[in-house]
Formats: sequence, C-alpha cells, structure tokens
Amino acid sequence: MEEKGSYIRVEKLKKLFRKNYALKNISFEIKEKGLYLFLGDNGSGKTTLFKILSFILFPSDGKIYYFNEETNGKEDKFLKNIGFSTHNPFLYPELTCYENLEFAGKFYDVKRERILELSERFGTIDYMKKKVKELSRGQLQRISLLKAILHDPLFLFLDEPFNSLDKKGVKILEDFITENLDRKIIFVSSHTHSDIFEKKKRIFYLKKGEIIKQE
Repeated sequence: MEEKGSYIRVEKLKKLFRKNYALKNISFEIKEKGLYLFLGDNGSGKTTLFKILSFILFPSDGKIYYFNEETNGKEDKFLKNIGFSTHNPFLYPELTCYENLEFAGKFYDVKRERILELSERFGTIDYMKKKVKELSRGQLQRISLLKAILHDPLFLFLDEPFNSLDKKGVKILEDFITENLDRKIIFVSSHTHSDIFEKKKRIFYLKKGEIIKQE
C-alpha cells in the first residue's frame, strides 16, 4: 500500500465533545518517515488527535488521508498499518500479558515467535504469565508498547510512551525508535524530555486543541 507522496494528510480536523472543541482546525502533512513530536499541556488535544488518527475516535469535521486516500468509511483498510499506545492501555485485566498480546495478534496473523521475541527485547518475558491487573504501572506501559508494535505497523502513535518507564525501559524504547526512524512514521506525545527528541523531523506544539506552532 505504500506509495510515493504523502503518508498522512490532515485537513481542518475538528473534534467536539458536547459544546467544547477538543480539536480545532488541525491541518498538517507528513511526507517522510521519521520521528514527529506533539507537545502541549494536559488537555491540549494530543491524545484526542492520536485516537482519531488511529480510528479509535471519529472527528466531528475535517478529513484524514493515508497514502493520499481519504479514510472516511474505509478505516478497516488502514488499520493493519497503525499501532497505538497510550497511558490508559486497552488491555483485558483478567487475562495474562501473553493472552492479551496473543488475542491482539490474531487480527494480524502474528505468530507466537514474534510475541516472545518482542517480550525478550522489551524485558517483559518474566511477567508474561501474570494477569494484567497484577502489573505495576511501568510493566503495564511496556505491554501497551508491545501491543502497538506487535504487527510491525508503518504508523506508530505513542501517547506519553515514557511515562512510568524506568531508565532501562526508556533506553529500550529509545533504541527501538532509533532503529526504526528510516522504516516508520512515529508520532510521540510527551511531557518528559528524551534524548531521542534530538532526532525528530518536526515538532508540533498544541494548545487548547490547536496547532499553534511547528518547527
């Protein structure tokens, strides 16, 4: 599906919750693989934007294009190319970590070997048999990241991915991002500074649902 030209194009995206705009007139275009940062205070719209681009939420107005094709009504066509991780992960608390990843992987024909390989790399192998409800916050964050990258998507939306990670976890994630800068489009929102940010293609600053600056 990968084509020359635009990977993502967003035009005048809006999201209204009751009478309040979470996003207002968001427009941008991504033409290169690499790291893109979205910075802003809590409530600035970062998580809402990532959820809309991952088809977890739908916009109130505006258009989204992947590979120059409008996504409206064709979201399922693009899901295999998208991975989303958030600080409030979509995991089943009564299932083990492995069962959660196995279930998610079935939608993309992910093999057991892939799950175990990533578990070793991200340092989660020792608690794969634990139920999600028994995990610490840092462990939960690592499993959420594994779920996002499990099917090797082209687009990664990582919402506050460094939250709750210890130094080792931060280093593992930074190394993963570095190794994939030429392979993927990686969106990261964060309140915490990371050395990896020096390798960004562009920074988007959000405030009250609007992009107020790009650099």
